[in-house]
Amino acid sequence: MEGDPPPPGEGPPLSHSIPAFMNSGDLIDQQTLLLRAAKDSEGNSVNLPNPLLLHLLLKEAIGSDPNKCIHATKEARGTQYILRTTSKRILQKLLSIKQFSNGQQVEVILHPHLNKTQGIIYDLDTINIPTEEILSAVRPQNVVEIRRITKVTKGMPINTPLLVLSFAGSHLPETIFLGLVRVRVRKYYPSPMQCFRCGRFAHGSKTCVYKEICLNCGTEHETSNENPCTKPSDCTNCNDSHSARDKSWPVYQKEYQVVKIKTDNGLSFPETRALVNQESRKQSYAATLKDRLSPGNDEKDRTIQILREEIAQLRGLTPKKTKQQLPNNTCNNKNASNTTKAYPHRPRPGKYRPSPTSPRRLSVWDHRYLSG
Repeated sequence: MEGDPPPPGEGPPLSHSIPAFMNSGDLIDQQTLLLRAAKDSEGNSVNLPNPLLLHLLLKEAIGSDPNKCIHATKEARGTQYILRTTSKRILQKLLSIKQFSNGQQVEVILHPHLNKTQGIIYDLDTINIPTEEILSAVRPQNVVEIRRITKVTKGMPINTPLLVLSFAGSHLPETIFLGLVRVRVRKYYPSPMQCFRCGRFAHGSKTCVYKEICLNCGTEHETSNENPCTKPSDCTNCNDSHSARDKSWPVYQKEYQVVKIKTDNGLSFPETRALVNQESRKQSYAATLKDRLSPGNDEKDRTIQILREEIAQLRGLTPKKTKQQLPNNTCNNKNASNTTKAYPHRPRPGKYRPSPTSPRRLSVWDHRYLSG
């Protein structure tokens, strides 16, 4: 029939499209990916193209400007990139990239660590239940991994009521259900990674390339639980009189702050260290600038005060007293009444006043008149 709209799917295409930020079906939780060059046939690592060329290759591969839909961070001197996106369409296109148009072989994978959030719970009822059984019960609540914290007593590991849960995604729930009971979930901050061979941070004993030393005295000798070190403590990191495992020294506290910032913001360790170093440089520069300007400002203030006193003496004046220097019984007392200051014998306003017929308010002539 003439004038009826065309059937769905027919007719001219629409001249407008829905913006990405209004398409709610495309929005997902932030996903973190790892982009790196694929290894060659001999197993050697290959560098990625330069940043300008990489931007053009990514734009061609995903069909959009990477700067508008991807947040990228360079790592390992440009040999790999961390990509973050909240678009389902962009995520699927990135994961499908195997080769760029210039023939460069690459691999794009979900980041193995930054797509999980860790929380800790406390529950006494499950202290003797295996973690595999607990994981099978809470897996529908987005839990992907469970680890129990243990303590060593007399060389034997003992279970504690603390469970570390890993949740898929960047959202940490406030509570979960263990059976019929709701349990509170708190954010988990792991201890800083410290090597037990050399005492340094940011690497483990399996990848350590330094000599094995005693963490108490910093020298090379064998120790054990049965034969502990009895020498005076000497830290190998700062040469101070404490053990390298002491949690109160500044280096450990700085490493713990790095872990907290990393956990709170979902960053990698290189990103967090770069952020912390940048903030520390700003603070040190501000402190140095303040120390340099402070003596000059103090000398300037003293000179101004001396000149003010000399000008007051030349004019025959004295410096004005501030309100704090005035005594309490002077005019700076706002609560006092002017009538009370001028006539102390008169009552204050608002107080009881005698009637006019009171003898205390009659004059001498009035007394004579009344008595006569």
